Amino acid sequence: MKSLGPNSLRDALAGARFLVRLPAFLRHPVSLDEARAVLRRRLAQRETSFLTLARRVIYADTGNPYRQLLDLAGCEYGDLEKLVSGDGVEGALRALLRQGVYLTADEFKGRRPAVRGLELVHWACDLLIPGPAGRSPLRPSLAGRAAARKWSGLR
Repeated sequence: MKSLGPNSLRDALAGARFLVRLPAFLRHPVSLDEARAVLRRRLAQRETSFLTLARRVIYADTGNPYRQLLDLAGCEYGDLEKLVSGDGVEGALRALLRQGVYLTADEFKGRRPAVRGLELVHWACDLLIPGPAGRSPLRPSLAGRAAARKWSGLR
């Protein structure tokens, strides 16, 4: 019989937590008006929520592959704030995509390194598995010449 790996155990525990919490969730249904109010509030806070997430998860962690890609594009947190305030979340994401700030499915899963221009961002572990405290255990490395791009050319 094949032994269960850490992913299987993690998946089983996540499934068990879901099943334990499901009855309490189902006892408190959300009305249509409540759902609409939540949606309106979240849409109104979307830009702030996006920037908060980017600051806490991406910019605070130099090992985050998106941080490495943003660094290669020359995009600091203040630049991201300006993009989002000027173009909204979608406009900022389109501009970042044009500058190579994205991961393909194979790059995201660690099957292939992310190569942007002459730069290589590579990590050796599966991005889908969070490490301790929900943090990704990524340890990317950069190889190649430093990018000489200017963020001002992004728009």
